[in-house]
Amino acid sequence: MSRLKTISRVLTVKEWNVKELESAQKKARMELDDEQKSLDCLNETLRHTENTLNEKQKGQINNIYELEMYYDYIETVNNKIVIQQGVVSQKNAELSQKTDELIEGYKDKKLIETMKEKLTKQETKENNRKEQKEMDFLWLSRM
Repeated sequence: MSRLKTISRVLTVKEWNVKELESAQKKARMELDDEQKSLDCLNETLRHTENTLNEKQKGQINNIYELEMYYDYIETVNNKIVIQQGVVSQKNAELSQKTDELIEGYKDKKLIETMKEKLTKQETKENNRKEQKEMDFLWLSRM
């Protein structure tokens, strides 16, 4: 019986571990989504700026400094996009790692559940044998 209690406690710990891993994976997914939204926003800003520049180029640009300002801004946005892509790929790798850890947690939990089931069946068999021995003894003692 003590082995069953021990395995039950281990199973409880594994369940808590799985819940923590699920929470960590959810947090990593939300962080990835936030970073991806930032990247999408930067890409949209770049497209809008390029479209504005193209419209200005179709017309006449009276000021060379304005053109230089657009190109500098586009370069800055491009640099931010490159940095943000790195952040997104890092967050994606973290999410992948958290997912792998969660899968391992599920496997560990399932293993402990299987062990508990086997131990429960074994103890049930042992109890049944003991009861049968007692009944046999009682039967034989009557005779």
